[in-house]
Amino acid sequence: SSGLIERLATGDGERQRANERLTRLVASIFAEIMCEARELTAASSSLLPLYLPTLRRRQEFWQRQLEETWAAWESATAGMHEFGHHAVAAWIELSDAVRAGR
Repeated sequence: SSGLIERLATGDGERQRANERLTRLVASIFAEIMCEARELTAASSSLLPLYLPTLRRRQEFWQRQLEETWAAWESATAGMHEFGHHAVAAWIELSDAVRAGR
């Protein structure tokens, strides 16, 4: 799973399943990070300079992952707010139409 939001969940069941998928994704990513950290700490300190290029690549990778996730979160949040504004506008329009019909 990419972690990217495909659509907003509707209903409690969908929200619960989406939350569970997100929780599994976070746990999986955390496990990968911990595995890498264990590998690095198992290395002799005299070998650490040899690992610097790898560490930098991993840091850049995880930085990109965080930035992509944040961008997806911001996009989903903006979509949710836009949907909310459209819903309010539709409700106002409907309410006005009902009042006008009285």
